[in-house]
Amino acid sequence: LGLMYFRGSGIPADIEEAGKLFKAAAKSGCVAAQKTLRKIEKDDSKGINKGREEERIQILTKKANAGDKEAMFELAKFYEVGGIRIRANPELSKELLQKLV
Repeated sequence: LGLMYFRGSGIPADIEEAGKLFKAAAKSGCVAAQKTLRKIEKDDSKGINKGREEERIQILTKKANAGDKEAMFELAKFYEVGGIRIRANPELSKELLQKLV
């Protein structure tokens, strides 16, 4: 059911409801839900952890400013499409990617 809400398969997509369902299933011991939740939380472009988005960007920015190439890449991906509270910034995305070359 969580995947149906997450993907909008047969029902309107509802990312917050999907997150609640994944978290409940993971807490009850469902290994598949735990794996899916970890994957979603790692790449949260859908916004399940929208309250943590700004914190994540701050941490990645600090790391990128310190020369962390993985953080630069993650920021570039994020700014390419934007997020819940942070707007897309294709120019910044391009700048970050150029620093990686």
